[in-house]
Parts: sequence; C-alpha cells; structure tokens
Amino acid sequence: MKKSIWALFFSSFLVLPLASIINFFVNADLNNTNDLSQIVNPSRGWPAKNKNQLRIWEFLYDDTQQKIVAVNNKILNNFYAFYNNEYQKYKPTAPEHAGQPGYDEIGIPNDVINNYIKNKIILSYDMQVFSALSLRSYYIELSINKINDPTNNTINPNEYLSLWVMKYFTAGIYYQWAKIWVPDLGRTVEKPIDIDFYTFGSLVKQDSDGNPIWSEGPDEAAAAKVKPLLKLDPIMNKLINTIYDELFLN
Repeated sequence: MKKSIWALFFSSFLVLPLASIINFFVNADLNNTNDLSQIVNPSRGWPAKNKNQLRIWEFLYDDTQQKIVAVNNKILNNFYAFYNNEYQKYKPTAPEHAGQPGYDEIGIPNDVINNYIKNKIILSYDMQVFSALSLRSYYIELSINKINDPTNNTINPNEYLSLWVMKYFTAGIYYQWAKIWVPDLGRTVEKPIDIDFYTFGSLVKQDSDGNPIWSEGPDEAAAAKVKPLLKLDPIMNKLINTIYDELFLN
C-alpha cells in the first residue's frame, strides 16, 4: 500500500505540469502557426516568469524551434520544386545557355530565379511567419534565462543583429545555402538565398575596442540609404520593443 501511495504521489508531479502545458496551448491558441498575432502576442498571454512555469517555457521553446524548422523547410522545398520545374521548361536549350551571361550553371535564366526569390520568398507570408517565430524564440529564450538566473539578461549573441535590425528597420534578415538535387542531371546545384544578411552589420556603431553597441541605433544618414528587402508586419513591433528594451536597455 505504501508503495502505491508513493508512486501516485510522485507521478502527480509529472502529470500536472504536462496538463498545465496542454491547457496553456489550447487556451492561448499557440498552435496556430500561421496567425502572426498569436505567434507574437498569444491571446491568453505568456506564462508567469517563475520556476513553477519553467517547464512550460521550455516546452514553448522546443515547440517554437520545431515550427521554425518546419516553415524553413517549406520555403526551401517550394524553391527546390520551382527550380526543377524551371529546368524542365528550359531543358531543350539549357546546354547551350549553361554558364552564359544571364543564365545560371545549368541554363536557367537568372532573372527567373531572382524573381522567384523576390516574389515567392522575400515577399511571402511564410517569411513573415519565419520572422515572427524567430522573434518569439528570442523572447522565450530570454525569459528562460531570466528564470534560471535573474541576472542573466541575455540571448544567443548570434541573434543580436537580427533583433537590432528588427528594432531600427522593422525588417528581417535571412540566409540559406540551398542545395538543390536535379535528378535529370544527377547532381546538386547550390544557390544562396540572401535577404540582406550582409547589409546591416556595418551600420552597427562600435566602441573604442571595436565591440558593437547594440543599445544604440544606426547613424541616421547611413540608415536612410538602406532599403530593406524584407519589411516586417507592424504587429511584431510591440514584442520587438519589449525584447530589445529588456536585453539592451535594462
């Protein structure tokens, strides 16, 4: 009898947190990945930032990372399908055009590829979702770090530039080296998908030791010359400001 009572006692600690996680997800609609508002501003709000809710925060972080991977794979898989379809279209003339000015290495017109990247990737809703999920990931990461250590007001430094660009340009950055398998050729073609990845780094001010000053914005004259490719939906602004202020100003 004692053994069964203790088993029930300890199992309750495993069941209750999981039930809390499920309850939070159902009521906050966080599974609606395509709703930008629910991604960055859950209708029921965020969990409390304390040790009792840490498992929920960790669950949210893992879930967000999985969603980021899923939407990124969707973007890439659509690009792979597009590229192979275009090869079939230009296949009769591809050998004579391959590597020539205006064409890529297998004979597809560069303008066709660039137009797809602009209209179907940069300007796509999927890229807005990717950016919103990235932003949510930053907030959850910061919250977990502060729960574990109230003095740890940080996230991964590799994410600082992305957040800084979001703050001062309401824009996103993205880079992916796409490796496209072309069955008809029995080879892989590699293409960069670069959305302003190298555009903003030089605009971040530096201290006397060459360290970036993330708490300050760019020089206004220099910033005015930049025209971001990926403008973010303004619905992300509130969370952007919240994270930025907690991370760099507090």
